[in-house]
Amino acid sequence: MNNTVRSHLRKALNALEENPFEDFKWTLKCINHNGKENIPISSLEKATRLEVVDLLIQYYKEDAVDVCIIVLQQSNINNVARNLEEALQGKKIQCIYWITNCLQ
Repeated sequence: MNNTVRSHLRKALNALEENPFEDFKWTLKCINHNGKENIPISSLEKATRLEVVDLLIQYYKEDAVDVCIIVLQQSNINNVARNLEEALQGKKIQCIYWITNCLQ
């Protein structure tokens, strides 16, 4: 199983200090991404970084990385967003394949 997506999302969220992580979760609960259902506030309130990674993948599937990058940018955490984009550049097709097959 390819864990590239999960690993890079985990690394991105682990790079956040506590306050930026809370800002990230606050922004994430309000995101409107292609009409997809948001992660419930109750699931995010006390979620750890690893739990947020799993929730991103569960709710946004192949869009999890894009959603994470958008939320990081909206939270003004641009350096982490850029690092995530660069780390996964050229691997998007592999990420979509992994998420699609992992969640079936």
